[in-house]
Amino acid sequence: MANRTDSITLDENRLEYEVKQMLIVFGQKETEETWESHENAIFKLTAIMRGSGHLTNMISALKRLKQGIQNAISTDRTRLSRAAMLLVEEIGRSLGSRFEALVDSFVPPVLKIATRANRVFVASSTQCLMVLVEHTGCTSIIPFLVESVKNPSKTLRIAAMDTLLKFMNTQSSDRYDNLVDLVEAAIRIGIVDSTPVVRETCRKIFEIYKEIFPYRVDGFVSPLNDITKKYLKITTRENSQPQRNGISSRPKTSKKPDAIDFPSAHNESTTHNLSRAKSQRSLREEYRKPRNPREVDMSFGSHDSYSQRDTSRTAQRPPQYDEASGISSNSGWLSSGKATQKAMRVPNSNPAPLSQNEVAAELFGALAKLSNPIRSGI
Repeated sequence: MANRTDSITLDENRLEYEVKQMLIVFGQKETEETWESHENAIFKLTAIMRGSGHLTNMISALKRLKQGIQNAISTDRTRLSRAAMLLVEEIGRSLGSRFEALVDSFVPPVLKIATRANRVFVASSTQCLMVLVEHTGCTSIIPFLVESVKNPSKTLRIAAMDTLLKFMNTQSSDRYDNLVDLVEAAIRIGIVDSTPVVRETCRKIFEIYKEIFPYRVDGFVSPLNDITKKYLKITTRENSQPQRNGISSRPKTSKKPDAIDFPSAHNESTTHNLSRAKSQRSLREEYRKPRNPREVDMSFGSHDSYSQRDTSRTAQRPPQYDEASGISSNSGWLSSGKATQKAMRVPNSNPAPLSQNEVAAELFGALAKLSNPIRSGI
């Protein structure tokens, strides 16, 4: 069993023998009884990479073992998966730029581990990706990172943006001149991400992008919408006013609109409100005045009927009676003066005082009409 820090030096023939032995181990299904043998094979291969990574047949040997390595990366066992990702890190350190031939074999399964909920898996995946971009500088990793920014998994998006930032901080611009369009696509997608961490990392990538590709900044920024520009913290001259011959096109006003006074309209409105309140107050006082019970019209109609009846009483003078003869000057028929006045319900200029029984009868009659408005015609 090899230790994690061991280094094994082999020649090409010995490497071939070790590969055949590992293929036998990886050919066994991972179970409770076999997963430790898989872990030991991963440790031994890691030690071989440290001491014999320079061999010419190493890449071909790793391609033959890729299925067993991929299965170890994707396992649910934390120890075995972590050991497999440490192996991928060592492969990247040992091969350097030659890792380009193995990007398609090992980068996708490592990125997939970043979608898991377990923080140990996510941290191991992110660390492995960081090592790969730092020590290999393979530009073929960038398309996988940009595609991962579109993934629904928040942890994968964070890992992808952190890896892209690491790539731009450690590699020279001539390494990805042909892939600058993918970097711009990642910025457009990541800057409007729902996760603040992704947006913050994307702003850092944009700052590096402006330093490396200053001649592309205007063409990249101009088609962006206002929200994207806001998140990128791009300052624009939206608030500046167009000027002509040094004079602003917007007219200057000495007063704010709220400070404009309209005295005539204000006075008219005030006068109208005062007169209206005065008329309503006088009308209430008029109806509050006490009335002679004999002068009350027993029909108890609307306010209009009261006003009309009061007007009619004022316009028409009461007929004159001759108390001695009982003859009315308007009718010409004979009757006693008191009986005629009571029948016509016309107030006499000098009415005779009523007894208490007559006053009570008048009041009870009025109350009866109020209590039965349908029969009384109200």
